[in-house]
Amino acid sequence: MNQNNFTQQTHFIGVLLPEDITLTLEDCRRYMREAYGCKSGHGTPIHVTLVPPFRLQDEYSTEDLARAIEKEVLPKGLCFTAHIDNFDAFGDRTLFANVVAGDDWTRLRDETVKAVLNACP
Repeated sequence: MNQNNFTQQTHFIGVLLPEDITLTLEDCRRYMREAYGCKSGHGTPIHVTLVPPFRLQDEYSTEDLARAIEKEVLPKGLCFTAHIDNFDAFGDRTLFANVVAGDDWTRLRDETVKAVLNACP
């Protein structure tokens, strides 16, 4: 645990976006950096967060997560559509596009969480 009594978060699971949307959002990211000095989120590619940050126990690896998703989720062919409804922020440190998704997104998220918990309890 770190000095603030928060468990260190080591992983998240996100879905990469199509190139046209990525390029548009990269322009937004660049504008926020140039206009306001915002550097939040620059360590990750543009994505929709499917499973928010969590701590993966030391006895498991990123490869364990990938194998679980490849075996338990990908064969189901789950997909989703969504749209962006403005922007929002986590406190004063992270800006994000507010993604509005429906039941298909929820199904994909739930199946992903289930696969990860089964492989890396």
